[in-house]
Amino acid sequence: MAIEASGHDSTGGRIRLGMVGGGQGAFIGAVHRIAARIDWQFELVAGALSSEPVRAKASAVELGIAAERSYGSFEEMARAEAARPDGIEAVSIVATELQTSGHVSKVPSSPPATRMAEVLAIGDAATPGAVRTSG
Repeated sequence: MAIEASGHDSTGGRIRLGMVGGGQGAFIGAVHRIAARIDWQFELVAGALSSEPVRAKASAVELGIAAERSYGSFEEMARAEAARPDGIEAVSIVATELQTSGHVSKVPSSPPATRMAEVLAIGDAATPGAVRTSG
């Protein structure tokens, strides 16, 4: 059973959720989406669902995420969504590793981020030595 995103801009007052990882073939991604939808407080609207671009786009299509809100990396998603008036308000980090600048970093365990600044800080923590120029 697939738990899909909304294909429209209105979330009916629900928190706009982005997801990092959890695309095709990732069992735990479906678990997180089910948990997010159980009480109707979250609406999945964006994602960086795989480090493989083809898989990321295919996953977004399967989940009903608009093509322009399917991203190739968590950094790209954070920047683009922060610039949108209807950008994500929370993020579910399902990936255990994040690939940035040609290297892979383990994702530290952390509570769910509810503000974009926290999302960017988690990304910074996951990429030692990385320099962020905006956000």
